[in-house]
Amino acid sequence: MARRRMIDPAIWTDEKFGTLSLLSKLVFIGLVSNADDEGRGGASPIYVKAVLLPYDIKITPEMIKSSCEEIANKMNVLFYQDNDTQKTYYQIIKFNDWQTINRPSPSKIPMFDETTMKRQFNEYSMNIHTQLTPKLKEVKLKEDNISKDNICRFADTDLFEKVWKEYPKIKGSSKQKAKASFEKLKCDDGLLDIIIKAIRQLKESRSWQDGYIPHLATFINQKRWETVGNDNVPTDTEKSPTSPQNADSVDIDKLLTEFEAEKFKKGNK
Repeated sequence: MARRRMIDPAIWTDEKFGTLSLLSKLVFIGLVSNADDEGRGGASPIYVKAVLLPYDIKITPEMIKSSCEEIANKMNVLFYQDNDTQKTYYQIIKFNDWQTINRPSPSKIPMFDETTMKRQFNEYSMNIHTQLTPKLKEVKLKEDNISKDNICRFADTDLFEKVWKEYPKIKGSSKQKAKASFEKLKCDDGLLDIIIKAIRQLKESRSWQDGYIPHLATFINQKRWETVGNDNVPTDTEKSPTSPQNADSVDIDKLLTEFEAEKFKKGNK
């Protein structure tokens, strides 16, 4: 199933789009919305008709074919046929310039190749193959003026929001710092699941319920989730006697008793 696609509102005032017939406008938008993550899709008139207008019996495959030809002549769309399989496809030129895709999937449709394929409808742009959306592995990040780190940030945004929503809110905690730390993890769904489970478990711990909760950035930087459920790490029910820095290992009542006793001794001297 195709993902949701963006349609730029400026398209309605675009001169080329404006000269398309009403049916061709509808077909063009349908091609955009049904394209894969590299801007490609099947272009057989029968297939396009079945996908876009399955219930409109007045629209025929021949009408769809005419619309595709009109689109090929006026819009940045290439229609081509594989010489071996005889299957027809379309490619929306510079598709990724107009779509923001989180975790794109490689296309299963072959990229246009002049040596094994032929254009349909016209000879639109003899150099069109240099403008096609490249394979995901061949994307030149410098052309889009973005870096690999920025792409990772876009992909990690949704995952971080889930962690931020789950984590207890602490006064003075910086979401920006926490997000910067999270991006360094290169987190995936598997690690996210571990982190969320650890946070939920820690919420039930005595130390967190007493308010001894680290800032999220600290939690991430120190990878605190790795200590949850670890038999080698002291838990709330088994504190290390050699860890005086652990707030839960300190017997508050005992300290107060010793303090009062020492104060009493000084008063009687």
